[in-house]
Amino acid sequence: MTPFYLNLKAGAPARLAALRAAMVKHNANPNYRHADSWRVMRYGNLTSPRGLSRGKASGEDVWYTHDGPAFARERDAGDVVRMSHDGYYTDTGCDNIAVGIVAYIGKSRWLAGYRWTDNDERVYFAELHDSAEDAARMADEHARVFAEAEREYCERGEAARALQDRIDETRERVRELCALRNNPGFPRAREELRETLDTLRDALNERAADHNDFV
Repeated sequence: MTPFYLNLKAGAPARLAALRAAMVKHNANPNYRHADSWRVMRYGNLTSPRGLSRGKASGEDVWYTHDGPAFARERDAGDVVRMSHDGYYTDTGCDNIAVGIVAYIGKSRWLAGYRWTDNDERVYFAELHDSAEDAARMADEHARVFAEAEREYCERGEAARALQDRIDETRERVRELCALRNNPGFPRAREELRETLDTLRDALNERAADHNDFV
């Protein structure tokens, strides 16, 4: 069974969080060799073999790795054909990018894929290309599609966290109003409590409909 943090179907932020949590748990055990970075947890333990793993991305067969180029003759797509960019941002903070990559595998055949600067992930798609140029253009498209999906995931995650903050603040206000509703010094407390409960109910419904998988 593929570990959760190597499952490409999971969102990248969730996979990274799982890796970091695995490192914390690993380092808490005095019988284990200390892990200096979450990156060394990518294969489930510190002695697992390295190499390509097979998976699926957008319904297509792919191979992926976190150990640098899997092929000796690998280049960025922008080094093969002229590009107007250096990659596609994968997060709302514009800190990481997805870059198309081209790998020559011999007999005039090339693979297209992408690399992700956030966790050194490389993904190679199974389709064979007859020229480096065709592979480069397809690699750039793979990088664009991946980056778009990751940005959308990040945006949803940020929206979910903002909503949860609003829910927590509203709940706190409900508790305050419950304590004040019978106090004659706060005659509007009961009315505000009803309004605040309605606000909380709406926020919880919104979370259930759009963001429940993030919180």
